[in-house]
Amino acid sequence: MDIELTKKAAEEGDADACIEVGKWIYEQKQNAQGMREANKWYEMAANLGHPQGYRMVILGKKVFAHATTQMAAYQEAGEAWNEIADWADKMRKLINCSDDDIAFAEDEFFDACYHVGVCMVCADQADSAYNMFKNVDNVKVNVLKGAAIKINSGEDLINSYQLLSGLEDLEYISMIGDKAEEIVAALGALRISAYYRLIKNDSDQAFSSLDKVANALDDGTGKNIIVDEMQHYKKGLFGGYKYSG
Repeated sequence: MDIELTKKAAEEGDADACIEVGKWIYEQKQNAQGMREANKWYEMAANLGHPQGYRMVILGKKVFAHATTQMAAYQEAGEAWNEIADWADKMRKLINCSDDDIAFAEDEFFDACYHVGVCMVCADQADSAYNMFKNVDNVKVNVLKGAAIKINSGEDLINSYQLLSGLEDLEYISMIGDKAEEIVAALGALRISAYYRLIKNDSDQAFSSLDKVANALDDGTGKNIIVDEMQHYKKGLFGGYKYSG
């Protein structure tokens, strides 16, 4: 491929050429910078109505959003969410996509948004994470929302507990893909424990619920958060003096 001729064609409005330039750039620079440069050409293709352009742009946004989790660059989460939301809106307005194209892009878009929500919860931006998904109902998002609800009353704690059923039965644990999600699971476990202790007045169940989630998690920050909370019971700080160890 003559890259200069292909670039010229792309700049003149050839959507297929835009895709080819994007692929070529990423193959030459297989790193974050290469992906960012390639995405500029994919965006050009998308703006020209090319379904593959939309696929690649939203997939790229997913990668960058997920990278905020991996690098703990949580301050970028809100910015990443805005970019993804803008592209999702553009994608939905594209009339030449097949149903399969739209389904693919929406799946990638949702996954990216979910990881941004995880970033927000870990970065103490829980309100933003909750509002992002307030109209979405599935196991992963409900656990995220349950961990994100700000607890100002017993009613808040009950609402949080109801959203966390997928964590209490450990279904969410099987879906965890990175350490940040383990932290979300740990924060959710603290809410479940508080529900049993404060709403149901059942310290046995409060301790047991923590122990169950801790045993299901791999070693790491998330598990350590739960183990620290269990120590409060063992030391009698929550009236749990009978727990030994």
